[in-house]
Amino acid sequence: MRYLSLRSAAREHRGVLSLEMVVVLTVVALVGVGVFLNAGKLFGKNEVNAEMSNAQEISVNTRRLLKDNGLYTYNNATDMTGTLIKFDGAPGSMTVIGDKNSGSATLQNTWGGTVTVEPSTSGGGKTGFTITYSQVPMAACTTMGSKLSQSFGQTSINGSATVGIVNSATAATRCTADSGSTGTNTLRFTSLT
Repeated sequence: MRYLSLRSAAREHRGVLSLEMVVVLTVVALVGVGVFLNAGKLFGKNEVNAEMSNAQEISVNTRRLLKDNGLYTYNNATDMTGTLIKFDGAPGSMTVIGDKNSGSATLQNTWGGTVTVEPSTSGGGKTGFTITYSQVPMAACTTMGSKLSQSFGQTSINGSATVGIVNSATAATRCTADSGSTGTNTLRFTSLT
């Protein structure tokens, strides 16, 4: 008799466990759907943050590795970018196109556009440099243009230059819509030091 009562209790308990399991699986499924639906937004934000970090690292490494006696003695963007890559000044997360030891390799951003560093001339010669990002998507353009302008003397978005900080509203009006899945924006960040 005792055996039957234990067996009967076990069946009742299984029924409760099954109902609990259905609730748990439903919650897990809903969370999974939420993550799936928002994954694109999360990855987009990560790409922008990664490229802003890359631009800052390029800036620091350019000053540290390429400035001689207060000047950037390079002829053009190809020469300066290639030398930065050759001296291990390119961020590790960026794509290097070509042989990094050749002095003529190039950089590619997350969106497939080129990233260059070139000397810029001011009153005392080639005392500054400009980092150029191409094929930047519209959402990234607005964020990068406004946030990175705080670290550079001049910011140009699609040819419209601003000395000092670019506010978000101004960046949004200068950034253009994407062409399909390809960004159409060019950002130039100029450091005077």
